[in-house]
Amino acid sequence: MAIMEELGSRLKDVSKSVKIIQQKELALNAGVGLDTIVRLECGSSISTEKFIRILRVLDMLENIEEFIPEPPISRS
Repeated sequence: MAIMEELGSRLKDVSKSVKIIQQKELALNAGVGLDTIVRLECGSSISTEKFIRILRVLDMLENIEEFIPEPPISRS
């Protein structure tokens, strides 16, 4: 799975667990457009600044490493 797809999937899981189920509410609280939330959840690229804003709303900024998937092991 691509990194952005994994980030989007993890964002969906976290936003549901912290009771911010509505994408509109998350976008409003983060100061980003709804399209940004949709793009992230679909695995498309967004700016680092917007990603950090979203993590702040979810109270996950300190745990950013939980969102980043482990890199694949290279077999060279």
